[in-house]
Amino acid sequence: MKNNFRSLLMRKYGIKEPARLPAQQQIAADLDVSQATISLWLSEKVTRFDEVMLIKLCKGLGCSVGDLLNISEEREPA
Repeated sequence: MKNNFRSLLMRKYGIKEPARLPAQQQIAADLDVSQATISLWLSEKVTRFDEVMLIKLCKGLGCSVGDLLNISEEREPA
């Protein structure tokens, strides 16, 4: 599963280059989540999707869960 977190952050902050994103601590404060959560989402290493967290992220980013998450068509190796 992939996410659009980085591109949604870029839209939220009105920037065109990912390198110009605010520090993870600032993003965490703006979205009312932990810095560790921001780090996991930016590195696409999220393995569990907590309902409360998804609601916070979607509200903070002005999006729906479908905007945030993508199911990849690639098959996982057996």
